[in-house]
Amino acid sequence: MRISRRTKVVLAFAFVLVTAAALGFGPLVRSRVASEAGRRGLVVTVESIRPAWFAVELSGVHVALEGVDGVSATMVATRVELDTRLSVREVDATGADVSVDGSPEDVDERVRQWRSRHAASSASGGDHVTPLRLEQATLHWAAMKGEEASA
Repeated sequence: MRISRRTKVVLAFAFVLVTAAALGFGPLVRSRVASEAGRRGLVVTVESIRPAWFAVELSGVHVALEGVDGVSATMVATRVELDTRLSVREVDATGADVSVDGSPEDVDERVRQWRSRHAASSASGGDHVTPLRLEQATLHWAAMKGEEASA
């Protein structure tokens, strides 16, 4: 069976488009995650990204409060569900490891300061709240140097 020159050109063009989309998907998602996280006063890094049907599957997601030492979380797997307009509908995280360093009073003060710095950015988002489901979470709280409590 002979394939016409036109069919070969169309297939080559389609291959280039699909390859470009596949190679550009990860950086595009990382850029969007960093942008949205920054608006909310968070620092987020993602190890790997996979597209899914109306969703994006992330693994190795690390989240920290911007400018706050000793409060962070790492999720093994995170699924971001999208609606038909590709807006975030829901976030499901599994295997979270939450780390907190400091006395409860110290951590409370640091988080209060962070909230006051980012109150305007969180309020500007309107009334929309994205549902977040967290499963299989572990909390590691080091209240003082050399002391750690796990829950």
